[in-house]
Amino acid sequence: MDLTKPNELPKFLILRGADFGVNFYEYQTSDDGKQVSKFLHEPNITVKNTSLTYRTVNHWDSLGLLLDERKDSAGWRKFGLLDLYWLSVINTLRDYGFPTEKIKKVKKYLFEQRPNNNAYPIFEYYLALTLTHHKECYVIILPDGQADIAMQHEIEETKILFGISSYISISLDTLTQKIFRLKEVKNYYEFPIYLSAKEILLLLDIREGKYESITIHFKNGQIERLDKTENLGAIDQSYEKLREILKEEKFQNIMVKTEMGKTVSIKRTIKVK
Repeated sequence: MDLTKPNELPKFLILRGADFGVNFYEYQTSDDGKQVSKFLHEPNITVKNTSLTYRTVNHWDSLGLLLDERKDSAGWRKFGLLDLYWLSVINTLRDYGFPTEKIKKVKKYLFEQRPNNNAYPIFEYYLALTLTHHKECYVIILPDGQADIAMQHEIEETKILFGISSYISISLDTLTQKIFRLKEVKNYYEFPIYLSAKEILLLLDIREGKYESITIHFKNGQIERLDKTENLGAIDQSYEKLREILKEEKFQNIMVKTEMGKTVSIKRTIKVK
């Protein structure tokens, strides 16, 4: 099947319940859904914040595996949280020995346009469910590269109807553990609860344990800004690291501590609106 034709339906489709259309429409049109979408796409992550190397990311980019190209004014590549999860999917498939062309096919199924040329952010929607409602969601990949993403019960129903038995399953919870270096992702909610984009960002920052302190600024009862302070360690005498740090963030305060004429530590406070 030629996936370059936008009007052609994929052969592999997950069976979704009657409430899927309503919930998906609400996510795309509600103020809360739009805030979460903005948060997932906000390009505030650099390669340095991942476990990958610049060489690896640039190689994947040359192969056409990455999503939209986004660089800041200084030429640094920036990623959103959604990009970070997709990079983790690529990394997992590479570990399984998946060839480039099949990974590109997976990308088409998960991110590119579906029937009638309508945007269909299916990966984004299920990632939002994972992070805001803590639903168990999985990327499902067949041996030929056909792919979809769904909740556990949707996958089980599809398996029973179509007799699917051979596939790769990638848990978004597992990716969350790896990305934020968590021992486990616990279900904190006994009922659905919708968090704002800034609340999600705050929780993920707390779980990651990267920052020494996080100051929350409120306006009209809502989070207006987060000031996140981290210790970046010392720098060498060439000050190359300091120059890189100055380019990394648009809004930041940097405090340099010296002893006996040598720089011993740098603390940075990032302001995120």
